Amino acid sequence: MTILKWFARFATRLRRRVWYASIAIPVLVSVIVSVILIARQTHGKEPELKFTATANWERVFTVGEVVSLGLANFAGDITTNTGRPSTVTITATERSRGATAGEAARSLGRIAIDAAQEGDTISVVSHLTGGQRSGSAANTAVDLKVTTPPDAAIDIELGDGSIMVVGPRHGLHIAGGNVNVTVFNVRESVTMRVERGTIRVTDSSGSCRLEARQGWIYAERLECSELSTLAGSSVTLKDTKVAGAATIRSGNGGVRVERLRARTLETEAAGGRSELIDSTVEENAKVHTEHGVALADRLKAAVIQFDTNNAGIYLQDVEGGLKLQSKEGKIEIYHAMAGSAEITTTTGGVLFSGRLQDGAQGTIRSQSGDVVVYVDKDSSCVLDASTRRGRVTVQLPFATRITATEKTWHGAVNQGTASLMIATETGNIDLSSGEPL
Repeated sequence: MTILKWFARFATRLRRRVWYASIAIPVLVSVIVSVILIARQTHGKEPELKFTATANWERVFTVGEVVSLGLANFAGDITTNTGRPSTVTITATERSRGATAGEAARSLGRIAIDAAQEGDTISVVSHLTGGQRSGSAANTAVDLKVTTPPDAAIDIELGDGSIMVVGPRHGLHIAGGNVNVTVFNVRESVTMRVERGTIRVTDSSGSCRLEARQGWIYAERLECSELSTLAGSSVTLKDTKVAGAATIRSGNGGVRVERLRARTLETEAAGGRSELIDSTVEENAKVHTEHGVALADRLKAAVIQFDTNNAGIYLQDVEGGLKLQSKEGKIEIYHAMAGSAEITTTTGGVLFSGRLQDGAQGTIRSQSGDVVVYVDKDSSCVLDASTRRGRVTVQLPFATRITATEKTWHGAVNQGTASLMIATETGNIDLSSGEPL
C-alpha cells in the first residue's frame, strides 16, 4: 500500500513539472528569439547622427583678366558662377554630423582648407586630417560657393556630392567619384568624368567630352567642335551642332538623339534602344545596338548604317545610302529616298517602302524571313526577285519587260534607271504598289 501511495505522489509531481515546463519552455524560447532578432537588427547599425556642427570660411582674391582656378574637395556641394572682373570670391561652409555634440565638433575639427595664389592661378583644397582620407557629403563635408570673372578656366575634383557650374569662358574640367554635375553656358571646352553620378550640360560650346561611368548623361543646345559621350546608363542629346565627329555610347541604357547636325555620327547602345530623330549628318550615321531596337525618323545622311544583334531596325522618312543589318530582328523602312541599299537580315523579315534614286543599286537579302517591297509607280527601277523555298507574289500593274516563274520575277518600272535585287532562302517575296497600311 505504501508503494502505491509513493507511485501516486510521484505521478502527481511529474504531471505538475510537465505542466510547468509546457508553459516555461515556450516563454523561454520566445525571449531567446526576441533577443536574437534585436541583436541582428542592431548589429553593424550606425548610431543616429542627431547633432550638427558648422563653420564658415571665406577668401577674396584679386586677379587679372583671365584666371585659372583649381578646386579639390573630398565631399560636399560646389557651386560656381560668374561675377565681377578681376575678383575671385570663395565661401566655404564646413559641416559635420555626430551622435553627440562633442563627436560632431571633433569631426568638424578634422576639416582643413588650404588656399594658395600664384599670379592669376588659384588653388583651393579641402581635406580631412587625423588619418581620415574621405567623407560622405551627408556627414562630413565642405560646401563651396565660388564667384569668378567671366574669363576663367576651372578645374574641379570632388569625391562625393554635387557640382553646378555657370559661365566660364575658358573651359571646364571635372573629375568626380559619387557626383552629380550640372553645367550651363561653358565656352571653349568641357571635359567631365564621374564614376557614379549624372551629367547635365546645357548651352555650352567647344570640344565636349562627357563620361558618367555608372550614370546617365543629358546634353542640350551644344555647339561643339567634337563631341564624345560615354554613360553606364542612358544618353540623351538634343538641339546640338557638331562641326566634327559625334560619338555617343551607352552601357546598360539607351541613346536618344534629337535635332542633331554633325559631320559624322556614331552611336552604340549595349543594353538599350537607339533613336535618331530629325537629324542631319553630312557623312556617315552609324548606329549599333546589342539588345535594343534601332529607330530613325526624319534622318538624312550620306550613309545610314544600322547594325543590331538581337532586335529590329525601323526607319521612317530617311534619305541617304542605306546599309542595314539585323541578325535576329525585322527591318522596316517607310518613305525612304535611298541613294543605295544594302539590307540584310538572318531570321527576320524586311519591309521596304520608298524609292531608289536614279542610278542607285540595291540589294535585300533575308535568310528565313519574308520580304515585302512597296514600289512607287513614279519610281524608275529594275526589280529582280528570287526565293529558293518560298514563293513570289507580284501586284505591279505598271511593270513592263516581265519574265517570271513560281520562284523568280524580273521586271521594270518606267525607264529602269535604278536596280533592286531581292533574294530569300526560305521566305516569301511580295511586290506591291502603293503604300503599306
